[in-house]
Amino acid sequence: RYLAAVAILIAAGFAVKPVLTHYSANWLTGVGVFIVEQTSPRQQVYDQRAAAFAERIAACLRAGGHDEVLVVSHSVGVILAIKTLARLIPLMPPGRQVSFLSLGQPIAMATYQPGAEQLREELLAVALSPR
Repeated sequence: RYLAAVAILIAAGFAVKPVLTHYSANWLTGVGVFIVEQTSPRQQVYDQRAAAFAERIAACLRAGGHDEVLVVSHSVGVILAIKTLARLIPLMPPGRQVSFLSLGQPIAMATYQPGAEQLREELLAVALSPR
């Protein structure tokens, strides 16, 4: 059974490869550029966007009317979400909760880059936060 399942998956991969190759190459290029930008002067643009998102979420938390805020992100958006959450933590009003759900992410690839100290620090701040 195991061998049959592997054979089917391999055959399916070859059947869709011509279609996916073009999109995969474009996607990987975009991901690579975004990750490299996290260690370049362009990083400031993302930092400003993350700060604005954090302010907006903090305003929602202060307004009340809910028990919890859930931040959901996917793929390279997780990097911006981590930056946002790191800036949100000190802005959070007492007694409010924020949860985070990531769906597929390149954090390991991004934090491994030389010059990604800031991203590693932000990730650590989010991971260690009890809120």
